[in-house]
Amino acid sequence: MNFLAHALLSPDDDEILTGNTCADLIRGPLLEGTSPKIKAGIRLHRLIDHHADRHPAFVCAKALIAAPRRRYAGAILDVFFDHCLFRNWASHSVIEFDVFVEKTCHRIGLTSSLLPIRDPKQRERLQRMVESRWLGIYRHRAGLDQAFEGLARRSHFGKALLADAARDLDEHYPAIERSFLHLMPDLQAIAEAFVLDG
Repeated sequence: MNFLAHALLSPDDDEILTGNTCADLIRGPLLEGTSPKIKAGIRLHRLIDHHADRHPAFVCAKALIAAPRRRYAGAILDVFFDHCLFRNWASHSVIEFDVFVEKTCHRIGLTSSLLPIRDPKQRERLQRMVESRWLGIYRHRAGLDQAFEGLARRSHFGKALLADAARDLDEHYPAIERSFLHLMPDLQAIAEAFVLDG
């Protein structure tokens, strides 16, 4: 799952929210002295990803990604599923979407300095993301293209492979959305159980 889903699946605690939403920006072992709640958020993020990657609905959706870029299907579906979450927002949250984005980005901005991010460029990237209210980009097709452009720039993913990734969503949206709708309740149950277990 990508940033928006992780944010929604977070408990009502600013540090856990920040750790869960932003865990993909952290590389290597955690720095000594990292806040216990930031650590808890990172653990929650990894637990969600572990279950999502192995869920039958996610596995089925991977087969819908065009063969040349299927090796990157997991990252592509993470973005697609955040778009599906936006499209089905009212079924998953009682908070209006724009209000959620604004409040969540504000809360992450307040606690982002606690994240154990070593790389100054990653720290600057996070700052830009928060200031631009990046959680809202998944509502538009242009936002999906922007997300894929960012993936291509920051990783070994080939631009040529990712440039047209949103076409897979255009071609298979009903099936991808069904996969998302099967997956999300299970991830919500996992996140709720994590909170209950402390």
